This record gives sequence, structure tokens and C-alpha cells, in this order.
Amino acid sequence: MHKVFLLFTVLAVFTFNACKKETEAPINMGKNFFPLEKGKYQVYKVDSIVWDDFNQSVDTFQFFVKTSIDTSYFDASLGTQVYVIKKYSSSDGLQFNYIQTMKAVSTSDRLELTVQDLKYIKLIFPLTSGSKWNSNAYNVLETTETLATDVDYPLTIAQQNFDSCANILIMNDVNLIEEKYFEETYAREVGLIYSKQVEKRQYTMGLRGYSVIYQIQSHGVEQ
Repeated sequence: MHKVFLLFTVLAVFTFNACKKETEAPINMGKNFFPLEKGKYQVYKVDSIVWDDFNQSVDTFQFFVKTSIDTSYFDASLGTQVYVIKKYSSSDGLQFNYIQTMKAVSTSDRLELTVQDLKYIKLIFPLTSGSKWNSNAYNVLETTETLATDVDYPLTIAQQNFDSCANILIMNDVNLIEEKYFEETYAREVGLIYSKQVEKRQYTMGLRGYSVIYQIQSHGVEQ
């Protein structure tokens, strides 16, 4: 009787573990926080402030930026697909003018973005809250410890609701005379939806530096 009970227990545990393995969801790596698809685009409203201590002036600017995946090609040396992203600017959000080309590569464990010959690690995979990495690991700039502060949280920007977002803190160096702050927010299946970059310093004559905020206005896929 004892042997029968023991056999039943072993079978029950085995069956439970087998069912558990079947129902476990696969790990979501987070690659869809930066979807790479030809024609994928985002349009942002950009608000900028420039402080000039020499002229003791503060200038504000508002304009629009569009990014669009123009094409892609296979790079044999990298063994992966390279996506060419074109960046445009506009004063009114209607007529856009080309300003820059960037390149994006998604590997098994990271998303690389090359801007003006500088390669940055924008995201790592799997992307989870608390993930840390050096976003300047592949360029000549100083080490920048980047942190995913929160992953898969809802956010509303410009009256648009995004169910699953990831906040990336790239720099947070603030003291009594200087502020350096840079963060980005991504949404699944959309890409970058918000960014804020501030770099300013207090001098004898006043503040010197800038602030730039991107907020997404529209997104989609162009045919």
C-alpha cells in the first residue's frame, strides 16, 4: 500500500510539472520596444530651451521631427540585417526636410543605433526593470551606466494611451551648479515615444545650456 501511494505521488508531481512547463509563457525579450520594419515612422513635437549666459538670454523653440525606416540590407560582416532610419525636421509638422541618416541593428541581446558614426546601445534584451548597461560601450565617449527604471507600465502622452512602456534613464547628474539629465521612454510596437535631455550649468553671468523634449504625436507604417 505504501509503494502504491508513493508511486501515485511521484506521478502526480511529474504531471503537475509537465503541465506547468506547457503553460509557461515564453520570455518576452522586449525587442518590440524598438520595432524594425520598413516604412515604420514616428512624428514628434519638440520643445527646446537654450540658456545663454553671455547674452543673458533664454530662447525657446518648437518644431517637429519625423523618423522613418527607409530601407534595410544584410551586412555579412555583422551577420544581421541593418535598418536605415532617416530623420526629418519641420517647422509646422506638414513639410519635412531631411536632416540625418541613422542605422539600427537588433542582435540577440541588444539594440544598437549608430548616429553620426557613434554607435550606442539603446536597449538590451531581455529588457526588465533594473536592467543596467553601458550605452557607450561601442563608442569613444565616456562610460554611461544606463538603467531601465520601469518596464511594462501604462503611459499617456499627447492624449495617446500606451499600455506597455519602458523608461530608460541614461543620465542623472544634478547638483547645485550643474544639471545633466537624459531619459527615454519606449512603447511596445511603437518605439520611442518620449525623451528629455537637459544639460545646463550656472555661471557668474547666468545659466548656459539647453533642454530638449520629444513627445510623440503620431506613428504608423508607410507603404
